[in-house]
Amino acid sequence: MTMSRREANEKAGTSLAERTRRSTRSMAHELQERRVALISELVSLHQRVASMLKVIMLREGHDALRSALGRQHAIDLHIAERLLNEARSHGIRPGPIAQVEVTALLEEVRYADHHRSDPAARPAALQRALGAVRQHAIRCWSQLMDATNENSLSRLKDEALALQWMEADLYRSLATLTNKGD
Repeated sequence: MTMSRREANEKAGTSLAERTRRSTRSMAHELQERRVALISELVSLHQRVASMLKVIMLREGHDALRSALGRQHAIDLHIAERLLNEARSHGIRPGPIAQVEVTALLEEVRYADHHRSDPAARPAALQRALGAVRQHAIRCWSQLMDATNENSLSRLKDEALALQWMEADLYRSLATLTNKGD
């Protein structure tokens, strides 16, 4: 005799309500892991970019680009600090994660900084590479906001939105600088 799914679940002691609770807990856990991963990626990205920019701007010969890089450096540090503080206030402890895409983007920045074939092309190459980093970060901010739909995380979502706007401003400033140089 074949047992129905309902009979099998009843026999196993799991009701529909219990399975729903388990599923909801599992989804909430996955969402929390996603938030932690995105926050970890964003904090690490901004700290690493700031570290690179500090070195790059010291050897930059173009005053306008050096000034823009200095501003980006300061804002990257500010974004990382604000996100880290907000995450910690929600009990989220960002940690190291494997970031293949971020590493590749930062390698492009490093390559652009050491652009040897045409030194005159270096500023534009740097701007393009940093622009790609900013675009990636803007997408990460959007994903973080999507992962913070719970009422208890409204402050985190608001902070993510504010920081995404700062990120977008960094991207726009690079685009403006590029357009002035053309």
